[in-house]
Amino acid sequence: MQEEPLHDSLTGLPSRALFMDRLRDALAYAKQHDDYAFAVLFLNLDRYRMILDSLGHETGDQLLIGVAQRLQATVPADAALT
Repeated sequence: MQEEPLHDSLTGLPSRALFMDRLRDALAYAKQHDDYAFAVLFLNLDRYRMILDSLGHETGDQLLIGVAQRLQATVPADAALT
């Protein structure tokens, strides 16, 4: 069985596999430490399919890269999932 990459090759952001691993760790830690809190952000790009269909995959890729860069610039380094 092939192991999933830990980061997305296009954006450099953590992959779903890394997210799920870290989420399991955070939930387990939270069960043992009452004062531990964490947050999960779900982000959806509305009409992304329309962008791909009308402007092409290259433009869609550039949009994803731009969003990833803005997220990385906004989230403090110690809060990032790396």
